[in-house]
Amino acid sequence: MTTFKEEHEKFIAGHNGTNYLEVAMLTSISCLACFLRDLFFISSIASYVRPKLLAEFLLLIFPNILSVSLLENYLAIFILLIFSVIAIFCFLHWRSITALKNHLHNVNLDEQKKFITYFRSVVIVCTAIAILAVDFPVFPRRFAKTETFGFGGMDIGVGLFVVANAIVSPEARNKYKEKAFLLHHIKSTIVSCLPLIFLGVARLVTVKSIEYHEHVTEYGVHWNFFFTLVALKILLTALYWIVSVNKSTVIAFIVLILHQSLLSNGFSSYIIIGFNNDGTREGLIDANREGIYSLPGYIAIYMFGVQLGRFFFQAQKNLAEWLQVTKAIALQFILFTLALFVTHSFVEPASRRLANASFVFWVMSVSCLMILQLLLADIIITFITSQHWKRKSSSLLQAQQTKRGAKEMCILKAVNYNSLFIFLLANIMTGLVNMAVTTHRIPDKMAIFILTSYMLSLCYISLILYNQNFSLKLS
Repeated sequence: MTTFKEEHEKFIAGHNGTNYLEVAMLTSISCLACFLRDLFFISSIASYVRPKLLAEFLLLIFPNILSVSLLENYLAIFILLIFSVIAIFCFLHWRSITALKNHLHNVNLDEQKKFITYFRSVVIVCTAIAILAVDFPVFPRRFAKTETFGFGGMDIGVGLFVVANAIVSPEARNKYKEKAFLLHHIKSTIVSCLPLIFLGVARLVTVKSIEYHEHVTEYGVHWNFFFTLVALKILLTALYWIVSVNKSTVIAFIVLILHQSLLSNGFSSYIIIGFNNDGTREGLIDANREGIYSLPGYIAIYMFGVQLGRFFFQAQKNLAEWLQVTKAIALQFILFTLALFVTHSFVEPASRRLANASFVFWVMSVSCLMILQLLLADIIITFITSQHWKRKSSSLLQAQQTKRGAKEMCILKAVNYNSLFIFLLANIMTGLVNMAVTTHRIPDKMAIFILTSYMLSLCYISLILYNQNFSLKLS
């Protein structure tokens, strides 16, 4: 007799993924939704919309829910529809946009660099949707995590999370402080990781004690996402004590080449099927081989992300210089994408489980694509709303000008303000939903209702914490 736990684990395991293009389209929908949200709220239409939270939710969050459920077979059409609406809003500001090329030196991005906030928040939002949606039949199985090789929509989540942290790290912002003694440096890092260690242990104990369904080949028997973050912080602390931050790209390639060399010479086989070639696990390290031996790949992702972030924290004086940054990001996107298809075709297929070279290049390719889209949108929005081109007759824009010091209520800014806590809360709520209902037997319409209610709750809690200036720092 198959138990409920075994039935659910079978439902979420054993999948082969989709292709690069579909994952790129999923992330592009998220980025275009951010652009659409900003265009909508600088238009005169926004002044008539109440409540604004619902409008934001429909523009930002709901498209992501639809893209991994009811509209999963119409992603290209959905993107075209969103892009058409964006084109209409841009047409309303056509004079400002066409004048952009003549006044690039007169305007600069906001110091907060909204595109970075949006990227970091989109990663959390998409992850929060996916971790619950995957338990429902409405979620396409090709978007679930792959068993070993392939492009699963959920495979890229952890990699994007690592990039999102790397691009705003002290190393990327040139605020890295070297300490004289390595042990003192590592001790400080471990102390800062205590909340993450606690969360990792708490998740482990909870999952095992209530026999919650789990995908063992994701990280291993005892390992989880929080332990990966802790290990990364400690290893990178030691690594950056030894090498200069300026060498991040070089060291990332060296780590990746060594890692892939081991994988290509038999280590992949060990991670996938174990020493006995039957998938068995003997001992603590062997039991958690996926989580432990994927760390070099995530180290490479982090270091590539640091180098990417360093572009954003240089002193860009105007939009002309930011356009040069977009060219650099576009070039990196092309190079990472080419490297992905070469390694995926001729070295080893992309594998989240192994965090191999093609997986690392996939994560960086998608990250660059998302950041490129968000940065271009930020440049256009910044120019439209700049002091030089504001129309005095626009009451909405005048209100933004007079309240420049006030905190803008935006779901993505609120999520970014407490990103790791929101991710933790999403995991807790996902667990509660799974314990309350038999998710893999829920009809599609009910699944959409549950997902929408769940994300509304997460967004509302995020906004409350943000409005109260209450930030829960877990690392």
